Amino acid sequence: MKKIVFLTIFIASIPFLAFAGGEVVINEIAWMGQKDSYSREWIELYNTTDSDINLSGWKLKISKTEVPLKGMIPKNSFYLLEHNNDKTILEEKADLVYKKALNNKGELLALTDKNNDEIDKVDCSDGWFAGDNKTKQTMERIDSLKNGNDKKNWQNSQNENGTPKMKNSEKEIKDAVTKKETKELISDSAKENNLPIPTETYFVAGMVAVFSAACVLAVKRLA
Repeated sequence: MKKIVFLTIFIASIPFLAFAGGEVVINEIAWMGQKDSYSREWIELYNTTDSDINLSGWKLKISKTEVPLKGMIPKNSFYLLEHNNDKTILEEKADLVYKKALNNKGELLALTDKNNDEIDKVDCSDGWFAGDNKTKQTMERIDSLKNGNDKKNWQNSQNENGTPKMKNSEKEIKDAVTKKETKELISDSAKENNLPIPTETYFVAGMVAVFSAACVLAVKRLA
């Protein structure tokens, strides 16, 4: 019976687990370079935890090329990889300089720890999820805690040349919040006027109810 309970909890948790991010994530990619030079590319990592992390033994894989990482990435802070030299971004010091140029048609990026376990992955082999080669807007991650391999979790930077070692743009995040608030208002209005509530509202409510019930049942069984 306990196996059935835990299986139920696992199945109910799938929608939530599917979007979990790693402790360190690939946060921004300037695959197009900058206006003064296409070779001024850079990649930014972000530490999502409240602890400093030693990156010795970690690797950033760019398709078939492995870039060994080193040094520390402070808690809730950034780690900047600059292409070719430390003059790629004049106002920011590189944490690491790498040689592999990024293909404008796309690359597969994967971050592995010292045990060679994959911590984060962004598979843009068939084309970059975001970014603009003409305007030099970088490819920014929207939510560091959500799946980096989800195209919807990336956007064009609102700033030309991106936001190296700074918080990413928030425009699309705010738009997403606005859409969520709009759905809630529609749902509330439907209730007040005895109108049918959108099907997706029932689906979300149902998933939450199933998950909550499974947790309660598990606690009772284990008590």
